[in-house]
Amino acid sequence: MPVPAETTLTVRPVAGHIGADISGVDLSRPLSTEETRQIRATLLRWKVVFFRGQNLDHASQIAFARHFAS
Repeated sequence: MPVPAETTLTVRPVAGHIGADISGVDLSRPLSTEETRQIRATLLRWKVVFFRGQNLDHASQIAFARHFAS
């Protein structure tokens, strides 16, 4: 999946047709509109996404989830 130059977000598929690692984003801080768009697109394409090495407290987890509320 191509990623525009203005972001450091990287997507790496982990299996055949499902699952991808997303790196280059700190989920404990507010996401930009572009980061949110890219994460949403990755989730829709790969169905399961992994964010390795994140350090989120409860409030950060809730704030992250709010980016994807409908």
